[in-house]
Amino acid sequence: MNVDQVFVRLLNRETQGATWKMSAYGIDSKMLSTEARDALNFIDSYKELNGRPPSDEILCFEQKWPSKPLAELSEDLAYVSHNIKRRQAGRIVARAIKEAEEMLESGRDDIFEAAEIIKAASDNLRGISKSRQIAVNLFDGYYDTLVERYASYKDGVAGIPGPFAPINEATNGGYKLGEAVCFVARPSIGKTWTLLLHAKELYRQGYNVLLLSPELDREQLKERFSTMQFGHSYVGFVQGNLGHFTEDAFFDKVRAHEQSRARPLWVIEQSMRIEQSMVEDAVEQFDPDIILIDSLYLLGKGYKRSDQIENVSPWVKSLSNLGRKRLAICTSQMNRSATTFEQMGPSNIYGSDAVYQDFDTIYGQWQDPDMYRDRLMGYLQFKVRSGSKSNPTFFTRFDIDAMDFSVIDESSAVIEDAVPADPEKGSITSFEW
Repeated sequence: MNVDQVFVRLLNRETQGATWKMSAYGIDSKMLSTEARDALNFIDSYKELNGRPPSDEILCFEQKWPSKPLAELSEDLAYVSHNIKRRQAGRIVARAIKEAEEMLESGRDDIFEAAEIIKAASDNLRGISKSRQIAVNLFDGYYDTLVERYASYKDGVAGIPGPFAPINEATNGGYKLGEAVCFVARPSIGKTWTLLLHAKELYRQGYNVLLLSPELDREQLKERFSTMQFGHSYVGFVQGNLGHFTEDAFFDKVRAHEQSRARPLWVIEQSMRIEQSMVEDAVEQFDPDIILIDSLYLLGKGYKRSDQIENVSPWVKSLSNLGRKRLAICTSQMNRSATTFEQMGPSNIYGSDAVYQDFDTIYGQWQDPDMYRDRLMGYLQFKVRSGSKSNPTFFTRFDIDAMDFSVIDESSAVIEDAVPADPEKGSITSFEW
């Protein structure tokens, strides 16, 4: 369920269908999605015909909404309206800037009119901010919250296991909902493949996944994802020669998958000119548990180069808590000057300050010419989420033909003194293999 659906259902129950009472919560109907406005119109029409608002069951049936009982919804109306305002606030000025740009590009070269458009949006934003509930009581649900969270940490089942066992073990079960994670590396190291490996594993576990790909279009994504899904040779596929994995067998598997009407894996891709408001709309519409974002730095193209990461990074963190807790996993760039493992650290992240401040956990991804001979890829954690048992640093062997990653057992590794201790670079674990 999205925040608009919850709001309309609670409003219908608590105000007996009197939609005008939205104003008591500082909500304008323009803040709601088209879906929610259609539902409000249905409530008005039903009340006019029957003299009473529809029951919650009728409302859900007519709107084809999930009919989870209202008694099970922990949110109250003020809290949900706060989330609607918070979500809307992030779009108001961005849309105004876009409107002003389009006006100027159309030939109406009136800079004063463009400034008025943006000023009006800013005034609207200030009005929304004043109507928000700006504080909550820390001690609401104090005992229950702490008992539940401690039990989850103690049992080690609080996380969402990803594809890499060392990360799952070190983080007490895996990633956490509400967390923002970033993998950073120099160009052409394997960031996209790492993200697709997460997509495959989290989709396999039954999570609802939304993938943002500013670099690759859907055809390229299908080629890469199918390699991991069905296990054929990626190199053989792009060369038109699948070899031992016959063409018939491959296409039979693809056809069977398509005919099974499998759960969707949602994608916003390169050809769609990805914008922040579009992503927020997709999160509300598809309600993903997991948001995967490739090439974080490419989402800030509307900003000056120096401001790209600074604007996008906190927005991604906000996505992990948009409407409810979600997991956001991203990839981004290391500075090109970071050519050695010793240079892997916070100071060499592209847009370093913003990424290091806004993300809960950051992993460096590394490969040097000597390691590349053996197709070894190193991962190290240099920002640690609280609750981690240790800072995982490990190597994987990357099969460039099958595009598969396998974590190398410590006992079979041949690297020596791979990561020197350097406290200046943050929480990097020193180890010798």
